[in-house]
Amino acid sequence: MAYDPDLNVIFDGMNTQFAAIKARLDKLEKGAPAPAPAPAPAPAPTPAPAPAPTMNRQALGFAVPRNELAKNPAGMLDRIAATGARMIRFDFYWDQIERSQGGAFDWAGVEALVNAAGQRGIQVLGILTGKPAWGSDESLSDPADAARFGRFAGAAAARFAGRVDHWQIWNEPNLNRMTPERYVPVLKAAHTEIKRANPKAFVVGAGLSAVPTTTGGSIGVRDWVTRCYALGAKGHYDALAIHPYSYPFDLEHPVDWTGWGQTVRVLRPLMDANGESARKIWITEVGHPTRGTASLTEAGQAKLLADLPAAIRKHPGIGPCFWYSLDDRGGDTANPENWFGLHRPDGIAKPALAALRTAVAALAQS
Repeated sequence: MAYDPDLNVIFDGMNTQFAAIKARLDKLEKGAPAPAPAPAPAPAPTPAPAPAPTMNRQALGFAVPRNELAKNPAGMLDRIAATGARMIRFDFYWDQIERSQGGAFDWAGVEALVNAAGQRGIQVLGILTGKPAWGSDESLSDPADAARFGRFAGAAAARFAGRVDHWQIWNEPNLNRMTPERYVPVLKAAHTEIKRANPKAFVVGAGLSAVPTTTGGSIGVRDWVTRCYALGAKGHYDALAIHPYSYPFDLEHPVDWTGWGQTVRVLRPLMDANGESARKIWITEVGHPTRGTASLTEAGQAKLLADLPAAIRKHPGIGPCFWYSLDDRGGDTANPENWFGLHRPDGIAKPALAALRTAVAALAQS
């Protein structure tokens, strides 16, 4: 082949590249160190545990008397959890926990219920209520009763901090039991001691009976709340509460004297006028019996529950709602107190049970 200078340049370049590659291979064979591996990425920080959600939102749970819950706590709480509800309200009776003045507190009964609820992801609103046998009368007329009750409330808040962080101070005190003049010192003492024991605790005022007028020993909502403000109650709770039973009418029957009317047309304006527009109204009991005086049919009870989410959503100042109750007590068919449940005494579900499941889901999406 004749000499070609261009080809010779190409061959010379190829020879140079081959020589360089060979030199690198020889170096590796002689044990040259491999390049250092890239450093491993730093592990992601462990996220802090999420705080327990506050109940101070529009949601639906259950109000169940503790003596009924205690009969079969696992079964009842399982049925509550199956509805999708994740809130329950029950009582912590002072007289059942502090049996002697200044003595040890007996928490065993409520401890078991709190733990069982927690195992199912159900939050507890604890009602602190009830006069002890060694105290004064049911209206707590002894001025020393407020400090004694405060001690009890603080002990409860300390004992259950992280398990029960929502506390309600008394149940329906405006029904022949107490006056604002006696209640407000009790509220102040309880609020102070609860917050001292658990600064994260949320304190709810008494669940008022939605009576419209002061008569026969009962004190109407307007009268009760106005007197409480005058006595300095403001600042000693995180929310107020009411029980807007409206039977035999539906929730939004357009008169002020029904339970719902007392809630949205009396209590709410009073709170707003006293600078508490940001505080919510908790509905700590609502329901409708299916037998007895002013009862509805079972279908009517179901309709009331079906209408509940829309009624609540109309009023952003309303917080959580607790349906009373889960099971009928049975017995006297003339007594409406025995027929508020979503299950008949034989355990058969009423139509309202399905309506409640739908209502729970609807409010959860709010």
